Amino acid sequence: MSIIRIKGDEIEFEGSLDDIKKELSRKFACREVSGGKIAKELDVTIKTLYNWAHKYDTYMPMGNRKYSIIQKIKLVLLYDSLNIDEKGSFLRKKEIYDEDILNWKSEITNLEDLPKKKQSGEEEIRLIRSDLKRTKKMLNEKSNIIRKKEKELKEAKAIIELKKKAEILFGADDEE
Repeated sequence: MSIIRIKGDEIEFEGSLDDIKKELSRKFACREVSGGKIAKELDVTIKTLYNWAHKYDTYMPMGNRKYSIIQKIKLVLLYDSLNIDEKGSFLRKKEIYDEDILNWKSEITNLEDLPKKKQSGEEEIRLIRSDLKRTKKMLNEKSNIIRKKEKELKEAKAIIELKKKAEILFGADDEE
């Protein structure tokens, strides 16, 4: 069993190294102690703290936020509409991980498997299903647009590279 005391800017430890790592990773994942403070005290990187959290199954999404299904759908759509360079910034700003996005996509996909009720909530379920279909369609359209844009970007980069190589090989046109 490990004992961890926090006094001002210092962290005191007692116990086995494994127990200390486990407890610190729990405190880090639950945001009881800042990662920067732990990393500085132990002279390790933040990445090491994340690795410990994964190793000891204490890894939790940043901020421990609970999102409604509507919020998750909106976040997934926003994420998918971004180019690859903007996605990391988006995740940091929203304090979520790409793993959360993947889990939510799976959750959204499984929503259409809702049991069909013949009760008073039947209309509500029908509306949710129709919203889900519209959202999936919009998600697919956004994904297709992103794929097309990425393809166009690759083509543009290839053309620029070819122009540079042509200038090197044949020299710049002075007559233009």
